[in-house]
Amino acid sequence: RHLVVIPAKIYSGATEKVCVYLTHLHEPLKITVTLEHGGKNVTLLEQEITDRHWFQCVEFKVPNIIGSAVGSLHVSGHGGTYKFEKSKKVWISESSTFTIVETDKTYYKPGDTVKFRILSLNDKFTVAHQKYQLVYIQDSKSNAIMRWLDVETQQGIADLQFNLSSEAPLGSYLITMKKENESSAFRYFMVEERVLPKFHTQLKIPTQITILDEQINVELCGKYIYGKPVRGEVQLKICLPSTFYFYTEEGLEEGICQTFSKKLDKKGCISQVVSTEVFNMRSDNYRRDLVFMANLTEEGTAVEWVGTTGCSCERALGDVTGQDVVGRFDRSIRSHGSDVSSKKFDGTPLPSETISLVITINEEATTKNYTTDNLGLFNLFFKNSKEPTATIDSEVKYSHSVSLQAHCFILMDFTWGCGEGESFCCWVAARTKCLHFYSKSGSFLIMQPIRTELSCDTKQAVQVDYHISRKEFGKSTNSLDFYYLVLSKGEIILDGHKELALGNLEVLKGTFSVSLPVSLDVAPVAKMLIYTILPDGEVLADAATFEISKCLKNKANLKFSVLEDFPGADVNLHLQASPGSLCSVRAVDKSAIL
Repeated sequence: RHLVVIPAKIYSGATEKVCVYLTHLHEPLKITVTLEHGGKNVTLLEQEITDRHWFQCVEFKVPNIIGSAVGSLHVSGHGGTYKFEKSKKVWISESSTFTIVETDKTYYKPGDTVKFRILSLNDKFTVAHQKYQLVYIQDSKSNAIMRWLDVETQQGIADLQFNLSSEAPLGSYLITMKKENESSAFRYFMVEERVLPKFHTQLKIPTQITILDEQINVELCGKYIYGKPVRGEVQLKICLPSTFYFYTEEGLEEGICQTFSKKLDKKGCISQVVSTEVFNMRSDNYRRDLVFMANLTEEGTAVEWVGTTGCSCERALGDVTGQDVVGRFDRSIRSHGSDVSSKKFDGTPLPSETISLVITINEEATTKNYTTDNLGLFNLFFKNSKEPTATIDSEVKYSHSVSLQAHCFILMDFTWGCGEGESFCCWVAARTKCLHFYSKSGSFLIMQPIRTELSCDTKQAVQVDYHISRKEFGKSTNSLDFYYLVLSKGEIILDGHKELALGNLEVLKGTFSVSLPVSLDVAPVAKMLIYTILPDGEVLADAATFEISKCLKNKANLKFSVLEDFPGADVNLHLQASPGSLCSVRAVDKSAIL
């Protein structure tokens, strides 16, 4: 007859919501909701209810505390013949803040001016006013060389700067910010006598390969800091180190290596196709990590650039993932569907592949074959068992092998095995759980999943499937109310209801739609809960999570008057932002941050 919803965790000093739903009342009733903490009671709601069905969400201010504590939410209702009292624990936590520190450059020289900015944010990623008792700088020898007392942020930001001595020791410097009764925040920067590079290089290799890949494409490009291509020669060495060494000379000497020498083309690039046959990556005598070493020598000056990187060679050849797998099943639901995606290790789909699925229920096995479409997908259905407690533990394996087991929940384990004679390879498994859901009336609600991110400043229609037994309602009942809550960042943001007309059919089933306004308030992740209470007290409910695209309250636009100009020319910078925005502009020569 009653349902009270409040976030399980609420924050000290914040404004929160509690929602109360009363239904199928036959007499007036007085309801009281109180929050108890530290021996004190705060009344959140106290009201006389005369309606048969009643729903309301009320805001309240959470008591201020230091640290965190457990409170109790007490709910009581008193009518002529109907009474109830219940209590639940609620976690009350002090709102936390964190600090981000950014320097205007990564490297400085002795005598430079170091500028840095302190940004204070709360746990909802909005700026927070903070006071730092002490901010100080330590040089590379741990000497304190500068300090500020009682630094306060303005709109969450504090800007500070200091000058390095012309004889400042080289090495790593540390910025420390101390807050009362909280841990300190830190930021390192380097002081070096750097000679800015004439050019920069980019070595492109695959992030990962598999032991079945026969070739590797390697590309290296060199460009001067003003964008023109470098002219010169590249020495490229690719090695598979021995098992006992990695990025060491000993490991490379005992490993297998290939060496190439090429001149840069007109674009300042080289490309090389490397055969993996010589590496024998299936052997256990070598690591499955390739080391790429490049040496670029500029023509005419002999200026060199040396770089080293690596990539791993995986036994895993691909994976199978389930999409939109329904998190529960019930006898009343005819079937649950899931799109299963099969992909190679590089992310490309595997079309027209046969996947064999074996499902065992109470020692009875059923085998079905599925063929993936052009996108590497097939649809998998889980039909109901005659036994309401039956569960499935299934593995989907590539081409031939599968193992199954019965448990107290459905566990789908999509695994691709290797072909005959290929014991060295495997396919990555993806797991999800599907719990059994039981309804004594055979009724249910299911929110249809939405795969894509929801766009900001739009309205999204959320589809809800329902299956309700009409016998649960009297003939005089013509409608049923569904209530929904939308939560984000731990708060109840939206609430509302949907009225559904009841027909005369024995089983009421179909789909209705609920509109979800997508805004900054529900970003970056929104959780929707929809529920109703049947006359006998049974609660039907379902929940879904929606990813929200970037929603920014203060939008900014920054551009130069021209994209390219001569040295010494005047260039205008245009900045546009929402009214009331506090904007930060940083201009650094690109060569200074290479």
